[in-house]
Amino acid sequence: LTWLMAKAVEKADKKDVRALFKPAKDYAGNVKSLFQKLELRKEYLEFEENVCAKIRNWVAKAESQLPAQTILLILDKVYSSRKKKEEIVQNGATCCNGNEEK
Repeated sequence: LTWLMAKAVEKADKKDVRALFKPAKDYAGNVKSLFQKLELRKEYLEFEENVCAKIRNWVAKAESQLPAQTILLILDKVYSSRKKKEEIVQNGATCCNGNEEK
């Protein structure tokens, strides 16, 4: 299970868990609705932010044999890209390349 599915199962009631694993014509829509109901996007973003903070703390304490600059560069690239995508989603755009669909 992915983090997302594990959290959905953890937070959902029995009825919602059954619906999550039951095939349906609009299965994707049902799953999306459940994820919105459980506020999993918000929870994931908080989880991601906490993980980034832990990694930065780990690097600051020099507990890695990897070059700190490299770790922070990769973290900044991945996290900033994720934040940009989230801003696009929050603004209602659905295109993945950063340009709004017309």
